[in-house]
Amino acid sequence: MEAQRRLGCLTSFFWLLLGSPSLPQAPEDHHIGAMYLTAVRGDDSFFELTAVIMLDGQQMASYNSTDRKLVLNVNWLYQVVGRKLIQEKKADLEGSERDFRWGMENWAWYHNHSRGTQMVQQILACELNRGVQVVSRFRFAYQGQEVLWLDELKGTWEATGPAKKQFGHFLEERVYWFQEAERFVREECPFLMKMVLPFWHLRVPTPPEVTVTRHDAKDGSVIFTCLATGFYPSSILLRWVKDGEVGLWGDESSSGTLPNADSSFYVRQTLEVRGEAADTGYACVVEHTTLDVPVFYPAPEKPSWLMPRDQALGVGAAAVLVLSPAVGVILWKKKKTDSGEQIAVSEQEMTSLDCPEVCPQEPTNPGVSLSPDPSTEAGQSTPVGDRGNC
Repeated sequence: MEAQRRLGCLTSFFWLLLGSPSLPQAPEDHHIGAMYLTAVRGDDSFFELTAVIMLDGQQMASYNSTDRKLVLNVNWLYQVVGRKLIQEKKADLEGSERDFRWGMENWAWYHNHSRGTQMVQQILACELNRGVQVVSRFRFAYQGQEVLWLDELKGTWEATGPAKKQFGHFLEERVYWFQEAERFVREECPFLMKMVLPFWHLRVPTPPEVTVTRHDAKDGSVIFTCLATGFYPSSILLRWVKDGEVGLWGDESSSGTLPNADSSFYVRQTLEVRGEAADTGYACVVEHTTLDVPVFYPAPEKPSWLMPRDQALGVGAAAVLVLSPAVGVILWKKKKTDSGEQIAVSEQEMTSLDCPEVCPQEPTNPGVSLSPDPSTEAGQSTPVGDRGNC
């Protein structure tokens, strides 16, 4: 019964998390609540359990057995639940690790998987439409393959052929585990969603930030992109108009509404048009609960400096022809200047290293003086042989 109590802790966590004596009626919309459990067992006694709680695609809380932390991802949840209750449920989640560990060790022993990594995944979810449950889901996967699920139409548990052989004995021994899971997706999950949905209004509605861009492709087509981000709640409508008229103007695609890290949302929608239709007049129209009226965001016009590809190639070729002679003259002058400098350097290197100054040439007639000597009488000259070497 200990294992049953631990599984009950996982499901009753929602009851205690959302417990409040008096709450307003939940809004009449379509909502999806889900809890994702993942257990991993490896060699050397490694084990990790993670739990993630989601509501309408937004992560509400998470738990990881490695650091033993229960994290609330929405600020107002802590104010509603309180520190004491959070600590109690954290302790219950820590205790539930024993059940998952026990199950995976038994499966490994039964299937002779003494070594290697094991992974178990569970999804428990339900959907409400205008306050009425329309879908309940339970999925169980082992080693990445779905082996067990709840068939709502038949009201029975279904398993793949190999799974019946591999897990049949376990299902018979632990039937109450799956009874608790079925009770959660059919009773507790929708009830808890009705309890928590009114708190959605505690988050301040935020209008979208919209950007419209244009990309001109080489094949002549134009791709317009409309990005709306940072808005809350998630419901939003984007559409394309041309000259104020709604129509099918080209190929449209959308990313769908996706969550941001700050719990807001974003969506990206594109429009690809071709030929003459790609000229002007396009706009992205955005409708959101924070906007009083639909807002038009015009798409950028084609830049005036752009020119056809053939014309651009022609201009480039003409520029090359005009600049080629000028480039040739510059290169010729540079080559000539470099040659002159090289000749001057060569002549300087040929100068004698022993005589830094150029000596006058010796006369062929030794009796002729090259310059008068003021130390001698007029008409006398200094013999050549008496002069010092240069």
